[in-house]
Amino acid sequence: MKNENIWPRLIGQYRKRHALTQEDFAKRFGVTQQTVSRWEAGQQAPGLDVQTTLRTALGLGALSDSQAWIARVNETFGREALFDQSWRVVAISDEALKHTGIARERALGRRIGDIIGVRESSAILERVPLFDGKTRALKVSIELLLPTVRLRRDVDLWPIVTTDDKLFIHLAAFEVEMPQPRSGDVHINLIGAQLLMLDGTIVPIGSRAVAL
Repeated sequence: MKNENIWPRLIGQYRKRHALTQEDFAKRFGVTQQTVSRWEAGQQAPGLDVQTTLRTALGLGALSDSQAWIARVNETFGREALFDQSWRVVAISDEALKHTGIARERALGRRIGDIIGVRESSAILERVPLFDGKTRALKVSIELLLPTVRLRRDVDLWPIVTTDDKLFIHLAAFEVEMPQPRSGDVHINLIGAQLLMLDGTIVPIGSRAVAL
């Protein structure tokens, strides 16, 4: 079932961010002002060809429908997860589950802070406006100090609108260096975070250390 409230909100946010009238927006995307008005009122959804253009303009990837995305993330060999707009887990790979300490059934539906165990850092992530029409991606560098191993990872988060109009956040984590043995308490250090904007600029968010 399509979520017909997605496009009115995304279009309204995009116009506000770029200071566009409905007429300006219509000219930019090759439609009439009346059509834009119907989109924002939820009376009509953009056609698939226009949706493709809108997804590109808003930096929203869309390779397939929601069920295909869920299956892809669940079955991948990489460290990936899929979240809804409330940052609740929709799908998570086996490799990503290894460091959560919980089963897949318990992970689904939980918030990102409950999964990665970093409530302070997850609060930073949840404030990032990934669907504002200006942000292409969020890139985070973290250090995980687990009881027996030290890990360094880069984490990329991308906004997605699926072909059946679901909004997701796709997370993919990559090893930066080989795991190093250690012993001690658990800490996760947020080394740095930055936003990659649609216009190509990079906006640093900052860094902090978080003790669990």
